[in-house]
Amino acid sequence: MSLDTAAPKFTERSWSGAVSLALRLVLVLALLAIIIQAAIVVRARPQDLITGAYGMADIIRRAMPPDFSKIDMVWWPALETIDLGIFGTVGGVIMALPLAVLIVPSILPSLLGIALYRLDENIRSSLVLGFVGAGGIGFELLSAMSLFQYQLVSLLLIVTFVIVIAAERLSALLRARLG
Repeated sequence: MSLDTAAPKFTERSWSGAVSLALRLVLVLALLAIIIQAAIVVRARPQDLITGAYGMADIIRRAMPPDFSKIDMVWWPALETIDLGIFGTVGGVIMALPLAVLIVPSILPSLLGIALYRLDENIRSSLVLGFVGAGGIGFELLSAMSLFQYQLVSLLLIVTFVIVIAAERLSALLRARLG
């Protein structure tokens, strides 16, 4: 038996397979290291999920049923939230329009489709802006949570859900008609 036949032969395919396996192993180890690091930084303790379940159940119990008697005071903040999204979208379109008319005129349908998509996203973002003082439902939600008015919080969450779903559906419907 010669020395050449006893040694294993590595082909190009087996090397690429070994490199691929090593790369996957490195990625899995890196992901595991990131997860462990995150758990250490946030001081994650599994027992907190169990002990916190009582607090979550208590908040949900206090939030039920939603206080629909205050629906009249929710319409204005809801409109303000939608208007924040519209204002942001229109501002972005106005700034983009001169460039779009110059980048090709045939891009206008795409611009309208993107504007409708951004309107959906901007309405969602306006909810977050309300938390930092821009008004709308986000501000009302923060205020109600701060005052432990959980039934009002649940009403505001329902209205928020309706607004987001309606904006998403309307945007998708209009984009489909443009396309």
